[in-house]
Amino acid sequence: MLNRVICFYFLSCILLNATPSLPEGVGLTRDPDPETPGVESWSITSPYLKGTNKVEVLLPGNLDSHKSYPVVYCLPVNAGTRGNWGHPLTEVIRCGLADRYKAIFVTPSFPVLPWYGNNPEDSLSRENDHITKAVMPFIESHYPVLDFNNVRSPLRSSSDYLIGFSKSALGALALFFNNPDKFRSVAVFENWYGQPNDLQWNSWGFKECYGSRANYDLYDSELLIAKHAAEFTAGPSRITVLWGGPGPRVGVDQLMGLLRDKSVPHVEIWDRSMINDWRSGWM
Repeated sequence: MLNRVICFYFLSCILLNATPSLPEGVGLTRDPDPETPGVESWSITSPYLKGTNKVEVLLPGNLDSHKSYPVVYCLPVNAGTRGNWGHPLTEVIRCGLADRYKAIFVTPSFPVLPWYGNNPEDSLSRENDHITKAVMPFIESHYPVLDFNNVRSPLRSSSDYLIGFSKSALGALALFFNNPDKFRSVAVFENWYGQPNDLQWNSWGFKECYGSRANYDLYDSELLIAKHAAEFTAGPSRITVLWGGPGPRVGVDQLMGLLRDKSVPHVEIWDRSMINDWRSGWM
């Protein structure tokens, strides 16, 4: 009997101090001095990207580890998590969104300007895989989010959301339509839309991200909506499109027009005072 008690004690100690499991090839270290006060910062390595990259996590106040929380992935438009267009989690803090919605907000970083594709010609340029196969498993294993492996639901991840704007809107829409079982809904502001011209393809980072035009087609919002529209027409609205200004927003018009033509339920929000920046109020 004593031996059983001792074995139980040591087993309990091992389990209590065990590091949550991560996918093979993913390494993780918590940063002792986060760049943004109030935000947890982690350094992550994965088989999908070059080098070590950051993952920033903002938790609601009074987090209860016994409860489950929705997760909102805010996709940056620049290398790293902050740049000329602001910083997503700073805006979330300013607006008090984590506490208002009792949600966990996450921003992953990338070593180069991200367009959120997987380049089949470069095994270390797989930004899409980095999110779904490294960042998301990390969040699910380290924070109190709902485990849908044990829930019978048509939506595996009805507590995961995506937010993006401009180039990261392209990434958010591609992640959503290619993984409708992983994300409940997506919101995009001032989205990129359509095929890049030759100058954009060769000098804006498209070629480095996607490798070929044929591969880009797997992430093109126009083609994805046309392909998957029938899967969404009978369901609830899971897409929000926001339009700012000033001046024409041809890509946003085209995206909204296609969603209407294909009878895909969605929400449209227009506000000319919002400009192409995390800080302009659209979040």
